[in-house]
Amino acid sequence: STYDDVVCTPGPHLNVIIGTNGAGKSTVICGICLAVGGSPKVLGRSERMGDYIKHRRDEGYVEVYIADAQKGEQRVKVLLQRPSSCTYSINGSRTTQRAVRDFVASYNIQIDNPCTFLAQDKVKSFSEQSPVELLMNTERVAF
Repeated sequence: STYDDVVCTPGPHLNVIIGTNGAGKSTVICGICLAVGGSPKVLGRSERMGDYIKHRRDEGYVEVYIADAQKGEQRVKVLLQRPSSCTYSINGSRTTQRAVRDFVASYNIQIDNPCTFLAQDKVKSFSEQSPVELLMNTERVAF
């Protein structure tokens, strides 16, 4: 089965997505990655943004809400359109992918660090990191 709408509410610490084959774990991960400005390369799957849209649909979107004690809830969104375009916004204002990346980085969200975000198709490359690469990525988590 497929879903038109999904809401996930992760906690502030370690979150692990588990489920049976075909349950949509990778779909959730792909959506989070793209919404926070991550590149499809981080996912190890298709590099065409349009390939992340549900079959027989022309567009789709993902919104990620970030809890911020000072500013209130913050929202980043990516709107994907076929064949391969996307539009980003922060709190409803259109912006660039780079601006979204910088914005989420200010919350220490490291979508490109395999120690904090590990897509299923990148597990092998994570295990192949040199000791120096692994140490550098681990240290980045603390800052």
